[in-house]
Amino acid sequence: VWPVGDLWQRLLATFVFMLVIEFFQLTNIPSSLFESKNTLVKIIGILLGTKFSWYEILAYLVGLAVAGVIEMGVKLIGR
Repeated sequence: VWPVGDLWQRLLATFVFMLVIEFFQLTNIPSSLFESKNTLVKIIGILLGTKFSWYEILAYLVGLAVAGVIEMGVKLIGR
């Protein structure tokens, strides 16, 4: 994840980054990359994802919440 900044800044930056990728899928550019005959371009299309989903955004939020709770717990234990 992000190496600097407090926990909330890193969680927010990560969420914004994921939102940018997820909304980029609405442009259909990743889909066209996926359909490329070039293997590297096709892999990039796969990594970016080809379909926008609100469920994925919800999953990102849940994952970030879990990561945040774990990090807070680790910091509390380390004190």
